[in-house]
Amino acid sequence: MGDHVVAESLVRNFPTPASMSAVSDREIVLVKMNVKAGSKYYASWQSGSLQIVTPDGDTNSSSTAPGLTDAMTATGYPPFPNGDNVDTGKTGSGWAGFVVQQKNSPTLTLRMKRLAATTSGGQTIPAKNFDVPLTT
Repeated sequence: MGDHVVAESLVRNFPTPASMSAVSDREIVLVKMNVKAGSKYYASWQSGSLQIVTPDGDTNSSSTAPGLTDAMTATGYPPFPNGDNVDTGKTGSGWAGFVVQQKNSPTLTLRMKRLAATTSGGQTIPAKNFDVPLTT
């Protein structure tokens, strides 16, 4: 914990890969991020802690579906390396893809969910959401 995440770029309406035609009624959103995983506790940062939240309250987790990550790579949006993890105390950058239920939502919020944890010393760290509005 103690992670630092900066959303640098946003791509809306990324083309739906042919292998993902079942979600063609949704919007694919890509977010480029720079991440520094905290070093105080032993836990890597994972892109699975990210969600896109729409005004109607829908939460949409990041996707590592092979069809999406292949399409991202082929079009110059390389996903996070190392299986979408950034090791403790390390930095990394890459794109995360989201299949958003509410197509063409007027606003999007990037949420990083920190789960509750207990340290080896017995300290309790509460769960918390960190929300940042995304702008185009």
